[in-house]
Amino acid sequence: MATPAPLAAATPVGGAAAPLPQAIQFRVMRTCAPTLKIDTPSRFALDDLGHPPCAPSTSTSSDVAFESRVDLGLRASRASGVTGTLCLPQAFGNVYLGETFAAYVSAINSSDRVVRDVSFKAELQTERRRVALFDNAAEAAPTMPPGATFDFTATHDLKELGAHTLVCGVVYTDADGERKYAPQYFKFNAANPLAVRTKVRPGRDGRALLEACIENATPAPLLLSRATFEPCAHLECDEIVPACVSGAGVVIPEGDPHRGEEGGGGGGGGGGGARDAAAAGGSGLGEGLPSLANRPLRVLSPQGGSTHFLFELRQRPDITVTSDTLGKLEIRWTGHNGEAGRLQTQQIVGSPRIGGKDVEVAFAHGAPPKTARVHAPLTLSCVVTNKTASATRALEVIAQPDSDVVGGGATGGGGGATGATGGATGGGGGVAGILVDGPQRIAIGALPPGGERRVELTCVPTLPGTRRLPIVSVAEARGDGDARGGRVFDQLARFEVLVE
Repeated sequence: MATPAPLAAATPVGGAAAPLPQAIQFRVMRTCAPTLKIDTPSRFALDDLGHPPCAPSTSTSSDVAFESRVDLGLRASRASGVTGTLCLPQAFGNVYLGETFAAYVSAINSSDRVVRDVSFKAELQTERRRVALFDNAAEAAPTMPPGATFDFTATHDLKELGAHTLVCGVVYTDADGERKYAPQYFKFNAANPLAVRTKVRPGRDGRALLEACIENATPAPLLLSRATFEPCAHLECDEIVPACVSGAGVVIPEGDPHRGEEGGGGGGGGGGGARDAAAAGGSGLGEGLPSLANRPLRVLSPQGGSTHFLFELRQRPDITVTSDTLGKLEIRWTGHNGEAGRLQTQQIVGSPRIGGKDVEVAFAHGAPPKTARVHAPLTLSCVVTNKTASATRALEVIAQPDSDVVGGGATGGGGGATGATGGATGGGGGVAGILVDGPQRIAIGALPPGGERRVELTCVPTLPGTRRLPIVSVAEARGDGDARGGRVFDQLARFEVLVE
C-alpha cells in the first residue's frame, strides 16, 4: 500500500511571530477509503517486436496507429492499467456535510529530552459549538522519550456547514519541571454535497403534494440510496413512485416492478442499459444482490445530476392541525469510494396548509345510503366539526336540491312535484329527483375548539332511477338583512343513490 504524503490542507495556523518550537508536534492525516492505483500501460507495435534491437525497420509505414498496438502483458486485465496497489489519499480532499469525518492523529516528541505526565486532547470547533473527540487526561502517559509517538483516531458526523477547526492539544511537563500546554490547529471547510429544492402543491380532497428535487453538487458521482419524508405527528405520508425517473441514471434490477418497455427514455443512461441487457437475454445488474432487490438505484452524475421525488400528505383524522409545518426530508447516499453520507433538511412549511378547511362537514356513517324508495323519507346524518384551536362564529348547514338531467317523459311527470315545492328546478335544464323535506338552512350556532355537532336532514325521492343527493354545505350564518350569507367552509361530495 502506498504511503500517503503529508496533507497540505492540515497545516497549523500561526500568528504574526514564529512561535517557539514545542517538544510535542502533531501530524494529522485524514483517513479515507483507499483507491486503486492506475498505471498507464506501455503499448508496442507488432512489427517492432520482430526485429533485432539495432536493425533498421523495413516497414514502409512511417507511423503505426495507436489502436493497432498491443500490450506486452499476458493477461488482458493489464491493459486497463489497474494494478493491485491501493493508494491512500495524497491530499486532504473535499469534506462534505453529512459525512463522517475521520482523522488519524500522530503526536511525536521531537525534542532530545524526556517529557513526563503527557495528556492529549482533541476537539472539533465550529461557529456554534465545540465537540470533544479524544481526551486521555485520566490516563496520561507517564513518560515520553525522544522520538516516541502517541497515535489516536478522531471521528465525528458533520452536521454543520462552513469552517471547522480540529484542535489538537497536549499538556506535559518538560525536563525543567515546567508544565506546558501546546495546541495545534487544523482547519477545513465542510461543503454541501446536495442541493435540495422542494415545492408544495394542493392536492385532491384537501391533501397536499410535496415535490423534492435532489441535485448532486460534488465533482464525483453519487449513489442515492434512499430519500424518505418524515411527516409531523398530524400528517400521514405516501410516496408516489412514477413509472420512470428523469434526471438521473437509474439502475433497475431484475424483477423490479418499475421495469417496463416505456421506461428507457426517462431514467438516463443507467436505466436504459439495464433494460437493454435484459432484452438481450443477459442477467440484470441487480440479479443476485439483495441490496438491489425490488428498488431502483439512482446514480447522480457529477455537478448537476438530479432526481425527483413526489410525496402525498394527508391530515390524520384524530389530531387537530395546529401549525403549517409538514416534516423533514432525510437523504442517504454513497460516494464513489463507498463512503456513506446522511442529510436531513430543515422543517418544510406547507403552503397552502393541508386540510385548509377550518370547519368540515361529513356523513356520520362515512357514506350515505345506496338505495331509497320513491316517496319514502330518506334521512341523511351529517357531522360538522371545528378543526381549529379557537371557537367559530355562528354556523348554519345549507341543503339545496341537485338537479338531474332526465328524459322528456320524466321531466313532464316531475314538473308538478317541482312546482308544489316552490321551484326546485336546477339551472341546467334538469329536475331535482330528490327534494329536501323541511328548511334548507339549519342554524347550529358556534362550535368550540375541536367541537362537533350532528345534523339530520330529511329528503324525499320523487323520481325512480339513479338520483343525486342534495348539495350539503356549512357556512357562516347570515345576519339580519344579509341575503348572500357568509363564508362557505366545506361542502359534501356529491353522491348518487338508486331510487326504486
